Amino acid sequence: MLPLGVARLILPAPRSLFNCSYTRFYSVSSIIHKYVRDGKEGNLHDHYNKIARIASLRCEDVSHSLANTLLSQFVEHKYDTSRLRGFLPSTDQPTNADVTLEEYFVILKVCHLQALTDLDLIASFSDNIRLSFLEAYGEAENSDLKGASRHKGSGGSDKDGKAVSHKNIKRSGTGERPPPFMDSVKTLCILFNELKILYDPLFRTIGSLILEHKPKLSHYDVELLLRTYAGQNYRYHALIDHLVSYVEDQIKKIELPNAVSFYKSMGSLDVMDPQLTRKMETLFSERIDGPDGVSFKFKEGITLNQLIDVGYTKFIQGYTDNEPFCFVKSVLEALASKLSSEDHLEQLPSKDKRKIILLTAFLKCLSEPLYNTMGDEHISTLKKVISSESGYKKFGTTKFVEKVSEHLTKLRIRHETNVYANGVLLDIVEKTRNVVWLCNSYHRFYATSFDLTAESRALDRLIRAFGFKTCAINYYQWGRLKAKRTRYAYIRMARYYAINDHRQYDHKYAGWSLPYVWWNVSRQDQMHISNYIKYEP
Repeated sequence: MLPLGVARLILPAPRSLFNCSYTRFYSVSSIIHKYVRDGKEGNLHDHYNKIARIASLRCEDVSHSLANTLLSQFVEHKYDTSRLRGFLPSTDQPTNADVTLEEYFVILKVCHLQALTDLDLIASFSDNIRLSFLEAYGEAENSDLKGASRHKGSGGSDKDGKAVSHKNIKRSGTGERPPPFMDSVKTLCILFNELKILYDPLFRTIGSLILEHKPKLSHYDVELLLRTYAGQNYRYHALIDHLVSYVEDQIKKIELPNAVSFYKSMGSLDVMDPQLTRKMETLFSERIDGPDGVSFKFKEGITLNQLIDVGYTKFIQGYTDNEPFCFVKSVLEALASKLSSEDHLEQLPSKDKRKIILLTAFLKCLSEPLYNTMGDEHISTLKKVISSESGYKKFGTTKFVEKVSEHLTKLRIRHETNVYANGVLLDIVEKTRNVVWLCNSYHRFYATSFDLTAESRALDRLIRAFGFKTCAINYYQWGRLKAKRTRYAYIRMARYYAINDHRQYDHKYAGWSLPYVWWNVSRQDQMHISNYIKYEP
């Protein structure tokens, strides 16, 4: 096993956009709607490019600190949309005028260009975008529109304490025609993919509107939607079944770049059956049955990043036989051939290096005989990738990890947080025992469910293959524990199962009795749970 280390998270730099010179405009809507009137079908990115140009002009007046201040004021004043006017050019409209859908897009792009990192702050007006979509494109009978309001707990209320409804936040009735529906959807998807914001109610509404309008979708549209919903971890929606059916019907017409993207997105959403998986793999690889076993030959046009995506997707799909290991071995051999020169290795981003290390560890830990059949040159190249990521680098942490770490410290359990091992970031690792604590926050689950994502399940299997025992602390269970005493009992029980209990049980139901322990007891000895040692979840 590779040595443990601590590594720092390296975030990708924001993508550079437009170097064109434009005069300053005073009306956002006039530019966008001119494109809608003049263009017939428009290019794929025309609407997004218009938004990006306006946002790049606004970045001259809206700095990073000002953007943070405006968003903070928007939240502090109970989601008053007039506070967002500072992002937009000055117009003849009153300061309390409502923000249009296109102007929300401009605000999102300004936040991306200014590299804002507080995603919760940026996502604070996501529900306003959802309601703007419903107003512009939804029918009055739409179930999402009935009783539309900001979610309870978001603080949406006016000065009199009344809930801020859809009528309070809709855009002003200027009589302007909104842009075409799919243009708005594609622009929104691109912006949310860039910012990496998670907000499933918005995409539930988007999916319902797409099924309602039934627009004609191209390969690009389906690829963008699947990639966006995979980034949102939104699996359980009727739109996903519709998109997967489209891929199955059009599979013979799909080209290599789209095929890899479809394969990656559907693998992340865990919606591919074995038959569809084999059909997708034939689009970018060829299966070869030889005397030494199964191998795969990849098409010449496949790039280095696409190879990494394909191998990582195969890793998260799991394994029931030896074929996934043969596939990963072929991926590693192809990667080693492309990385044989030092220049390619130095230019490889740290994120991609960690995925290659993870695939190497996956093959070596779970199928070492197959790993040993690789050529010496390939193994030497992979070792160079591993050595380039060695050393101690610190990753960013989360409040959830810090809170669990505080409880472990009070229990006098020695541990380290955010430990990097073999391409995997381990939340908490004990120093005296081979125990890893997995702090499963909401982004490790599929939206609107308690089901772990395929990636989270695969990483759990790999950590166990490293020789660790895992303790899963799920956010939806941890949040129900209102007293410290009950949290300590919950941690002790989870640790007991990881270390002493070797029975196999369904982890989905583990620990569900502990959040309901009566924590209002006065004496500590009454915190003993009946049948504690022989407890069966």
